[in-house]
Amino acid sequence: MELISTFILWFNYSVLVYYGLANGVYLVLLVLASGVILNNLRRIVYGSYQEKIHPSMAPPVSIIIACHNEERNIVETVRSLLRLNYPSYEVIVVNDGSTDATLERLRKGFGLRPMDLIYRPIIPTSGVKGFYVNSGTPNLVVIDKAHSGKADSLNVGINASRSPYFCSVDADSILERNALIRLMRPVLEKPGLVKASGGIVRILNGCTVRHGEIEKVALPGNSLSMLQVVEYIRGFLFGRAGWSAINSLLIISGTFSMFHKKTVQAVGGYSARTVTEDMDLVVSLHRYLMDRGERYRILFVPYPICWTEVPDNLKMLARQRRRWHMGLAQSIYHNSGMLFNPRYGRIGFLAMPYQLFIELLG
Repeated sequence: MELISTFILWFNYSVLVYYGLANGVYLVLLVLASGVILNNLRRIVYGSYQEKIHPSMAPPVSIIIACHNEERNIVETVRSLLRLNYPSYEVIVVNDGSTDATLERLRKGFGLRPMDLIYRPIIPTSGVKGFYVNSGTPNLVVIDKAHSGKADSLNVGINASRSPYFCSVDADSILERNALIRLMRPVLEKPGLVKASGGIVRILNGCTVRHGEIEKVALPGNSLSMLQVVEYIRGFLFGRAGWSAINSLLIISGTFSMFHKKTVQAVGGYSARTVTEDMDLVVSLHRYLMDRGERYRILFVPYPICWTEVPDNLKMLARQRRRWHMGLAQSIYHNSGMLFNPRYGRIGFLAMPYQLFIELLG
């Protein structure tokens, strides 16, 4: 009996110490994030910061959407992307073997016709079945392929892209008109230094969408979705902003993220070895760039906004979180050589242990 009491006592002490350390880390991240956000707010207030980019300064961007059975949202999503305020960009939609009317909706919605285009598989991918374009919308290309997963589909989009940077966007997401300009600002300010950046993702549930744009912002009526509103604010506005302040950001949401194409090609593109290909890519970029001794930044930009739908029932939420945590565990396992490795500095001693001991084990 005494042994059991001692075990319970030390277990309680362990839990107390663990949560003390976890909340201490959260406090540090909150302080770091406050500096990032306040600095960004000051820059927005002065002049028309982030509202215009001269065409001669704006690097072209390829926006890539990998979609599978997205007939309900895909046309609205593409329409919102074609209205973005950015001087030079293309939209590449990769239809990942949809079994519903996704491809047909795209063809009818934008008057697309089959056309032979040059495709160079710099990143090895599965085969491409066809390309669809409309001369009246020259910056839109739809690629049809057999079902092989999101990672492979994004790699197909990268191979087909013609721009030095690409932005991945989920098929059920809506971007605000100036979101791409805001996301690309760090690239203009520090050319060649910024290899990736991500923005804020907000919850679309409860909002009114008309013709691919947010007409009215409102909270979701579902209590489960409402709790996720708070969680997203916490995760983005002090979690990712805090890690970005010390260039140790390991997660950029695949819902809305920008990458330097040649660097991504150098690491082999998105990998299918994990179920969260976006985190695995970011960790691979850190590893590749640190191994080469290059100066670089991978940033979180607090102001760009992408709207996405979240699960509104426990079954879908459980499936999503199971996938996220499985992907986190897989990414840490495949990059375990970075953990507590002096070669990787702040990534090996701060960011990776945080993801393992607080985000995953917590």
